[in-house]
Amino acid sequence: MRDVHYMKLAEKAMAQLCNPEARGAFLTVRSGALLNTMTIGWVQIGFMWKMPVMTVAVRKTRHTCGLIESAPDFTVTFPWDGEMGKALEYCGTHSGKNGDKFEACGLTAASGRSVQSPIVACRGLHYECRIVLRSPMDPARMEGGLASLYRSGDYHTLYAGEIVSCYETDRFKSVDTALG
Repeated sequence: MRDVHYMKLAEKAMAQLCNPEARGAFLTVRSGALLNTMTIGWVQIGFMWKMPVMTVAVRKTRHTCGLIESAPDFTVTFPWDGEMGKALEYCGTHSGKNGDKFEACGLTAASGRSVQSPIVACRGLHYECRIVLRSPMDPARMEGGLASLYRSGDYHTLYAGEIVSCYETDRFKSVDTALG
């Protein structure tokens, strides 16, 4: 495990979101005893409010939305080299409401270094973020026909998190799975 500047591998991570073979990244949230991970394809990394920030978008109807609303933080894991393609596909098409995605995919949750939400233990890039803004999308403020993309009214909520830790892992020799 090695610390990396939050922007150093951002281009590689963003390229992964555009690669249909890679299938996205894991957004993982722990709220009390509840834990879920989901696949995301919308991420912004930048600098706002004098801090490094990652913004993710979660639809109101997703199981993760209920968790992240009451959580203080989240993590985003970008697995390298498409190694987790099947797990990302599963986590993007199944709800954590109906079962444990970690168990179903054989994923391991590893304790975060600076936040209560764990990372997905795999070779890749991990961002740990403390939530600083929760902002539901307002269709009245959307321009350029964006609101037409939400015909069912299932708008996203944007969650901006201060990036408090960013690191890359090559492998996991010993994983802390104790989340209690």
